[in-house]
Amino acid sequence: MQEESPSLQKKHIPQSPWTGTIGALVGLALSIVLAWKWGEPGWWGSHYNRFNLMWMIPILIFILMALLELLVFGRIRERSTRPLYHQHWLTLFYSSFYRYITLGIFYSALGLFYSSHPFYKTDLFTPFRYILPKMISFYWMVGWPYIFLTLGWKGSLAADLNDLSVQLLLWGRHFVAWIFAMKRRPWKHLNTSFRSHTVWRGILVECFFLPIMCAFFNNQFHELTNYMNHLFYPMKNHMDFNQALQGTLNHSLYLMDVLLTIVGYALPLRWLDNKIRSAEPTLFGWLIALVCYPPLQSFTNQYIAWPSQQSAFLIVQHPQFITTILYLSLVPTAIYVWATMAFGMRFSNLTNRGILDRGPYAWVRHPAYAAKNLAWWMENLPWMGSIGNLLSMLSWNGIYMLRAWTEERHLRNDPAYKTYCKNVPWRFIPKLF
Repeated sequence: MQEESPSLQKKHIPQSPWTGTIGALVGLALSIVLAWKWGEPGWWGSHYNRFNLMWMIPILIFILMALLELLVFGRIRERSTRPLYHQHWLTLFYSSFYRYITLGIFYSALGLFYSSHPFYKTDLFTPFRYILPKMISFYWMVGWPYIFLTLGWKGSLAADLNDLSVQLLLWGRHFVAWIFAMKRRPWKHLNTSFRSHTVWRGILVECFFLPIMCAFFNNQFHELTNYMNHLFYPMKNHMDFNQALQGTLNHSLYLMDVLLTIVGYALPLRWLDNKIRSAEPTLFGWLIALVCYPPLQSFTNQYIAWPSQQSAFLIVQHPQFITTILYLSLVPTAIYVWATMAFGMRFSNLTNRGILDRGPYAWVRHPAYAAKNLAWWMENLPWMGSIGNLLSMLSWNGIYMLRAWTEERHLRNDPAYKTYCKNVPWRFIPKLF
């Protein structure tokens, strides 16, 4: 197999900074409309399954963001020169079919795993178990023509070596060879290159985080619906107006965040140039990230409990102070969501999908972590008179500092990140830290 010559390689087009912003705002608008009309008799969508309508929102957002990247911002013009082994249309036809079947079997096996594993059978993942069979069925319907067009328009040797279907076929071939040759150590014959490691670590990242983000989206949507109900129908409810408004704004911001993360985890595509380029190689790097998410989060909470408002006394008893600080906490939360918007369709934990230097990343290297931790301090500040709460919050700050350190250790393998660090020397606070 031969790689294209440098003169024939495609010219890289960076993702537009507007893709994530437009997608998040449109997704929020659709979610607000659906949340506002949720359960209202006679609404034009009331005869549809509203759960289906809710899941249509991330699908529509993906379509919108993909069209923006491909048509409006010019990525459709990015065409690769096919490698020699795909020059003939018949070879391309068979290759796309083999990959289609291989990926279909793999995704179906994943669906069986998610539907039968005790952890994913819990109530938290009910929304994901609901949408997953539909996603797999959709792949079986459109996967083959999509793969055929992708290999024809975006085909390249480098992309193929990082393709999950190629890795599955390689591992399958080695496994069959081991069965017939009766070798004792089959793993010696498997592909253990950097590219193979990147593909398998990347798929582990996506398989772990996609169900969690789907669960978070479901929770954020229903929390938004609840607070909007308290906000627009105060006579039927007993929640304070400021509490309802702050809750509505807060969950609106986090809903935009999880919408974009679902897109990033679910659909890494060659067409959008958001495939994983490398993944965290160390066990410690994985652990320090995963302790912030279920199921390891429950283990973490046994030793680092989240600040409790019930068992702590208030530093300041004045209700207006508490209301003001809660409203002000929306500012760092908005910065946190702005950082996610800057990724566009590339968001992913534990991976490198391209180095960002726009939005808040032009000021500090970890704006999302800094903003999220600042928002937590502001939300819990009135209860920080408890030494337990204080130590708990400092411990969580320490976890996120370790996450930043492990991420930088991984990303520094990319020369572009080293250049970025020289241009942006501050990790969390501009001109200070």
